[in-house]
Amino acid sequence: MLFLKPFLAQHFIAKRSVILTCTSLIMLLAAPPVTAETNSQQPLLLDWQSQPATTDDYCPGYYLPYQAPTLDPNTPADQQPLYSHSDASEYEEGVTHLKGNVEIRQGVQQITGDYARFDNNQRLVDIIGKVKYRRHNIIMQSADASFDMDSSEAQFNQAQLALPKNELRASASSIDYHRDETVTMSQGSFTFCPPGNNAWAIHSNKIDLDPSQGFGEAQNAVLKIGAVPVFYLPWMSFPIDDQRRSGFLFPTLVRSSQMGLDISTPYYLNLAPNYDALITPRFTEFGGTTLGTKIRHMNANTEQSLYFNWALSDPNSTQQRWLAEFDHKGQISPSLSSSIHIKRVSDANVFDDFDLTRATNETNSLASKAQVNYQGQNVWFSSASLALITHQNLTTSSPAYDQLPHASLAGGTTADYGSVPVTGSYQLDLSHFTRDTSNLAANNQLTGTRIHLQPSVSSSWTTDYSFIKPKLSLPITQYQLANTPASIQASKTRIVPQFELDTGLLFERDLDLGYSQTLEPRLYYAYAPFTSQNDITIFDTSLNGKPFYQANRFNGSDRIGDTNRVTLGVDSQFLDAKGWQKAKLSMTQIHYLSNRQVQLSSGTSANTETYSPIYGHMSYQFNPYWSSSLNLDWSPRSGNVEATTASMKYQPSNNQIIDVKYTEKLNSTQQGEVSVVWPLNPQWTLIAKHKEDLRNQQLQDEIVGIEYANCCWKGRLVSRHWLVDQTIGVEHGVFFELSLKGLGDSDKQLTSGNQVRMADFMKGITGYNERTQ
Repeated sequence: MLFLKPFLAQHFIAKRSVILTCTSLIMLLAAPPVTAETNSQQPLLLDWQSQPATTDDYCPGYYLPYQAPTLDPNTPADQQPLYSHSDASEYEEGVTHLKGNVEIRQGVQQITGDYARFDNNQRLVDIIGKVKYRRHNIIMQSADASFDMDSSEAQFNQAQLALPKNELRASASSIDYHRDETVTMSQGSFTFCPPGNNAWAIHSNKIDLDPSQGFGEAQNAVLKIGAVPVFYLPWMSFPIDDQRRSGFLFPTLVRSSQMGLDISTPYYLNLAPNYDALITPRFTEFGGTTLGTKIRHMNANTEQSLYFNWALSDPNSTQQRWLAEFDHKGQISPSLSSSIHIKRVSDANVFDDFDLTRATNETNSLASKAQVNYQGQNVWFSSASLALITHQNLTTSSPAYDQLPHASLAGGTTADYGSVPVTGSYQLDLSHFTRDTSNLAANNQLTGTRIHLQPSVSSSWTTDYSFIKPKLSLPITQYQLANTPASIQASKTRIVPQFELDTGLLFERDLDLGYSQTLEPRLYYAYAPFTSQNDITIFDTSLNGKPFYQANRFNGSDRIGDTNRVTLGVDSQFLDAKGWQKAKLSMTQIHYLSNRQVQLSSGTSANTETYSPIYGHMSYQFNPYWSSSLNLDWSPRSGNVEATTASMKYQPSNNQIIDVKYTEKLNSTQQGEVSVVWPLNPQWTLIAKHKEDLRNQQLQDEIVGIEYANCCWKGRLVSRHWLVDQTIGVEHGVFFELSLKGLGDSDKQLTSGNQVRMADFMKGITGYNERTQ
């Protein structure tokens, strides 16, 4: 689909894009072929310099820059001196005849050709044979031309034109160049392909170009792919640069098993320099008609956008269906900022029924949040925030708690006592938790306020080879609750002191061949006494599975875990002579000196293990192109590897990547994945991915595709098999994506009714950079 570009330099930019997508091989084969015709002109046509294409830059050349002469800034352009040069010249009754290698120059204008007739009185020039006209960002060539040197107006016959900065190229039976630097072409065509490549062009009986305003107009316009007409418009306005202007953007065409025929025709509204809108009517064969609207506004201190998608007609429902989303970021003052995110839908099925994307954390509810943040210089009031957080529940499960409000305050300072630095700090959080309790059982209707204060004092002794960091904290949590069941107290205060001691050493030695090795053992101790918390409710707290170097094994303030444990860790790095990491090894294990009795649920038994698995990590850089990593969770108790993650990557350049991954959890999952993006030559690139559940021998996701890209157009053909769920099973789709340079760079995604997105796949291969045309 088509989207607006993000904010850039205090301006909006409307993206010009056309993406044609289909989900059947039959439609793909029925599409007109895209062919390139070889131009018979010589390499320096329109000052185009050919060069070999590369995988990073597949344009086979560039426009040579025009070196305009230095002008006298105090002299108007039409009064600049006129210079001429030729192999031979004749003067007769006020007319100068120039023959052979003719060059005429005035100001920034340059005219060359084989023969010129110059009327000195009228200051008119007729020139014949290999005519070429140059000035800033415009080049024209023709068989013959006429010039008015005073007005800078000209007419070219059987001509070609290029705007090098805009990469626009055109040809016409006649081209008129006007005083205001606009261009009118008759019986012509234009494209953004380089000279020698006519894969696509728009043909028209009249084309007007206004480079200063950045747009053009064409009458009776026909888009041709190769020599095949594919689209007609009686009139069209088109951009030739990235300046914004109102108008229709190129439509999106999709066909899928879920939505059937799917057509979107976006219209862009350039309302003002600091706000704009995109209105997108969308027709789907099986889902009816929707109207999507996105409005963006910004000023020196704020950015905000509003998106609304409304179902105008829905064959599957009689109710009003919609999705609304609002985002805001603001800088109120140097120390005060604001942010707002609001997202709501008419019903939970809107995403699936209208093929709208949602984040992975939006499965059960949609969160909305408005927040004000403060960052100051006062050490005891260095940061603060005030937020309102609400949720729209999308399932029949218990709704998430709203926080109306959530406030936080933090500060701290460091002072030296002798040679010992001592830091005092605090973190204060206040949350009022509430939710709709009308349909909940009595024991789930609890609401209330939680105040959590965590003051701490810490110190640090650090040398080049060691550190010792003790810390003492005193988390204090106070609850005032309503609608409490019998097992929960309405008012409760909990105080649990925590002590931490973090220590480490750093050793380094030199090895052969200029290598060096570091060894960094680390010992961390944490202690917190047991305090029964079964009568404290859970608002927003979960278990942290690997609390290596933090005192609390829970995320959130509703539980402060009792602990008496030691974490032993060691890291070792192997560095080359330049300090680059060649390899890294690390191991971490937690030793528990007592049982852990505090649990999320009162019915859960205490943890009695005396030590954790050994968590190991290894990474190795074979050479600048080959790298690997391995993570293992090994249990000394059972002798089994409980979890494994292994990967190997080959990346000789940004656009050449082979990535292999393997993950396994004992008695749970076992998955393998191979991803490839590999240019076969500067134009052709192989795209592939295979992900499989090895335990159940079931395909999870498979993509096989090919991309062709040159300096003129880009196309992708992709076949995909994917597992929808265990009930529906594996589905298959064939997708084609086409983008024409100048009419729009591809939005770097392949979209269909099942939300296949090539950008997600490309992004998943770390380090891949999408090539631009």
